[in-house]
Amino acid sequence: FLNSLIARVPKGATVMTMNNIAPHMLHTHRVYLLRAVYDDYLPEYFVLDLRSGQNFNNFFGADIEALKLTLPKDTRYEEFYRSGDQVIYKRKI
Repeated sequence: FLNSLIARVPKGATVMTMNNIAPHMLHTHRVYLLRAVYDDYLPEYFVLDLRSGQNFNNFFGADIEALKLTLPKDTRYEEFYRSGDQVIYKRKI
């Protein structure tokens, strides 16, 4: 089911995502691990798997709860896809 999520993101796009998704995208996308402060990166897409127990990356101070609040309000991004706990946000052009 992660493959169908990943397939929605165009190849070659810049993506900020979680540890459990990043390995599946490394060969086809420019991938950044999730960070709470993403202004220096401004990826084209955020790909999130919000099921409980997922490894969201805490190496760079990622705070998934904060991102769940800020991304929907960030006017630079819009929700592109949602299926249950799988969410993709796309940067507006």
